[in-house]
Amino acid sequence: MGQHIIVEPETGHTIIKKYLSNLGVERPLTLYIPHFSVLSEIIRSPALLLTPPNRFAIMLAQKYNLQ
Repeated sequence: MGQHIIVEPETGHTIIKKYLSNLGVERPLTLYIPHFSVLSEIIRSPALLLTPPNRFAIMLAQKYNLQ
């Protein structure tokens, strides 16, 4: 499992964290950031994973040719 980025404060990541925790899965969190707006350069690293809101994910994928 890759290294994850988490956006703080309280976001949907809390829901994901609780869900994975209930399954016994822990993500190796590498980076905490205050807002999604700072992600455009960070997410270009293939070693990092991000779980953004759907609309934001689509926008980033189109803008930066991401999968």
